Amino acid sequence: MKFSSLLPVALGFAHGVWASLPVIQRKGSFLFDSSSGNRFYIKGVAYAQNYGSSQSTPTGSVSELDPLANPSGCNRDIPYLQQLGVNVIRVYQVNASLDHTQCMQALDTAGIYVLLDLASPAPNDAINTVSPSWNLGLLSNFLATVDVFGGYTNVLGFNVGNEVINTIVDDGAAPYIKAAVRDVKAYTQSKGFTQLVGYTATDSPTSRAVLPYYLSCEDTASSIDYWGINIYEWCGQSDFITSGYQARTEELQNLGVPAFFSEFGCNAVTPRTFQDIPTLYSSNMTGVWSGGIIYEYFEQENAYGLGTLSPDGSTFTTNQDFQNLKNQYSSVSPANVSSSSYTPTISQPVSCPASNASWPVSTNLPPTPNSGLCDCIVGNLTCRSTTTDLGTIGTTIGTLCGESGASTGCSLISGNGTLGTYGQYSGCDPVQQLDIALDAYYEGQGRAATACNFGGVASVFSSGPTASAAVASATSACLAAFGSASTSVPSGTTTPSGAFSSGAGVPSSGSSGSGGSSTSSHSNGAVVLQAGLMQGAVVVALMFVGAAMVVVA
Repeated sequence: MKFSSLLPVALGFAHGVWASLPVIQRKGSFLFDSSSGNRFYIKGVAYAQNYGSSQSTPTGSVSELDPLANPSGCNRDIPYLQQLGVNVIRVYQVNASLDHTQCMQALDTAGIYVLLDLASPAPNDAINTVSPSWNLGLLSNFLATVDVFGGYTNVLGFNVGNEVINTIVDDGAAPYIKAAVRDVKAYTQSKGFTQLVGYTATDSPTSRAVLPYYLSCEDTASSIDYWGINIYEWCGQSDFITSGYQARTEELQNLGVPAFFSEFGCNAVTPRTFQDIPTLYSSNMTGVWSGGIIYEYFEQENAYGLGTLSPDGSTFTTNQDFQNLKNQYSSVSPANVSSSSYTPTISQPVSCPASNASWPVSTNLPPTPNSGLCDCIVGNLTCRSTTTDLGTIGTTIGTLCGESGASTGCSLISGNGTLGTYGQYSGCDPVQQLDIALDAYYEGQGRAATACNFGGVASVFSSGPTASAAVASATSACLAAFGSASTSVPSGTTTPSGAFSSGAGVPSSGSSGSGGSSTSSHSNGAVVLQAGLMQGAVVVALMFVGAAMVVVA
């Protein structure tokens, strides 16, 4: 595979462009090639970790799952991707600290775009299903990835979450997803980046017909640019009606934003023949759908792979599924429409779905995390945490909020997507949230020495205010200086105390992921529990006091 010459990093990002492929734009319900003006249909494949089992990988919590930081792996696989006729790969997680230049330029040369998930199973790196939060740690991690990949025009879009909502109990996470879309869109636009921003969902009967309309409703600033669904309904011999594809198409006929299958390819019948592909790219579906992404390239325990990677990573051996997919993708030529001749028939934005028993979701969104406010408030506290371990933070907040007199601090850092209520400091990172709750309890206990310990994870800081009145005055000054919520474009340079390495995930066998991201090992329960204690620690805490705002799975 021939690699294009490398441009200097400074030059590439100074002009906001790092690749030669045309930008893929959204107009109404369709995607278009910005150069030719032709409609763009996704013919994709999910592309997870590309290291062999015996290969050494870069250090970092998600590095071994970052396929775009492995040039030899990309060089090995791109010829196969070209054989498949693939024009998009979906990458579930990356490490923003690594070098992705060679892989991204090789993909660009091969005519391949990347749909990139921003979340990962790493601590505080995904909107969690059980205890959703939108805080500085999450925002910082997401924007770190946007900064690294925003200059590549062959990045089709940034995905703010994957399968966060699976049941009615999870619906309260919807405002947090929409807030993430709002802030990532605002940041990409402020930087002059061209990527679309969207979300990929599980094929859940409780949300698939309402969540896409919620995420695209009312305010274009917080509306998704695309909707993806991970769908495994067509298995073996089926048809447009029997498979459920007709029903899924009818559900989205009034959506007004591009939709595609962000994962598909049921493996209940093997080898897979992908007989749904001609239907997906036919006139029955192209009025709504812009193609799809087959799950997945590499064979793993869930048996969805198109081939097997050798332990030393030197060779990729295709299987019958690979040949069948190649034949199906090469057989379809969906109808073209030019951007200039296309007039969207659905006016955007649409009104939001009403909150009810089957969709208990508020249209009031969490505020943009405000680093200035959080830093100012925490800098003027006396009782503060001495730990940055997120597991300990979650446990401590759970204990703290079960104490009498702790309700004030807990309400300041809590949030509820069902009611649409969010504490003034709910957007602070987890460490800051613990500091705020600790100090509120300390003040409520009359500054008793025993009220600032909690098993050694809290201590009185001598530099803090020496009297409650001074704390109140400092808090008022912070609020006056920074406001209770940020309305400005989020900064990509903020590194809050709760920020950790960035990345994105791979779904469980067949369809579902966990907590906004997923793992190739499919240990979903562990990921959810960890993230619930870490990122959404305040909700775990409120469970101890039976607060009405608790949303649990």
